[in-house]
Amino acid sequence: MHWLDFIDWLDRHIDLKKLEERVAEGLREAALLWFVFSLLDKLVNERLTKPWMTWNGTLTLAVWLGGTYLEIRRRRETSRKVR
Repeated sequence: MHWLDFIDWLDRHIDLKKLEERVAEGLREAALLWFVFSLLDKLVNERLTKPWMTWNGTLTLAVWLGGTYLEIRRRRETSRKVR
């Protein structure tokens, strides 16, 4: 089976738009949950530092924005098809 055949098979059996929507939603939720619980862990252990907050906050924001970008792109494609 050639890899293009596999992609065609996958496209027939999985709605890629819904998959992209779920990935975007998962990225946003995972980023926020990671930030909140890692921040709580640092606060409880009294090891919270500014460099850690900056680094962790930047990574969280990057992942969250990635999920938001996927969602906005999907909505734009959907609105163009409706018009």
